[in-house]
Amino acid sequence: MTQDDDDRALRLACPLDEMLAEALALVDATRRYLESRPAAPAVAPGELPHVREIDRITTRLGHVVAWLLTRKAGGPAMASAGRPLPHDLDGDPACLDQPLVPGLPARLQGLLDASADLYLRAARLAGENAGSRHHLH
Repeated sequence: MTQDDDDRALRLACPLDEMLAEALALVDATRRYLESRPAAPAVAPGELPHVREIDRITTRLGHVVAWLLTRKAGGPAMASAGRPLPHDLDGDPACLDQPLVPGLPARLQGLLDASADLYLRAARLAGENAGSRHHLH
């Protein structure tokens, strides 16, 4: 590893650590939201949009956490060695879609917005070298 590689790794470490802390805080907030909902043996038909958006949040957060942990575990060294990274943010439609769903609780809408913002920031960071752009639909 050259001095330039070391400098780049140090510059990336802080934003990655901050983003990982934010992602884990959102995971915890989502868990608390789910725990606050009444338990039901089955999803009522009117709840399907609600459940779909919870799935969207957990999908986004899962992708971001996996991407961040991969980077922290040696992603820069793998990339500089020309080896493909085992996990990358690929613009999953479930993560990029943000349909307007009327009647969502404000707390759930806040989690949707925060997870979308985090996913897009991670995707921009992932695409800086590749030149890719991700946008919500």
